[in-house]
Amino acid sequence: MSAQGCHEPDQKLCGPCGSIVTGQLSIANDARFDGFFTAVALARDAVNDIHADFEAEVLALAAIYGLPAGEV
Repeated sequence: MSAQGCHEPDQKLCGPCGSIVTGQLSIANDARFDGFFTAVALARDAVNDIHADFEAEVLALAAIYGLPAGEV
């Protein structure tokens, strides 16, 4: 792995310094693979957002019909 932009050589690869999304971390040292990994991470985040929205909407409908959240 290569990290660019980190100020300390022994700094852990986390946070904005070691983020694939910001382009500062290369897993494979190949832009095509790194682009794939970025796309997978973005897709995962989108799925999580959709799931959270769906669950919130179902719970809101349950509240409208007077169902306790534990029964939904």
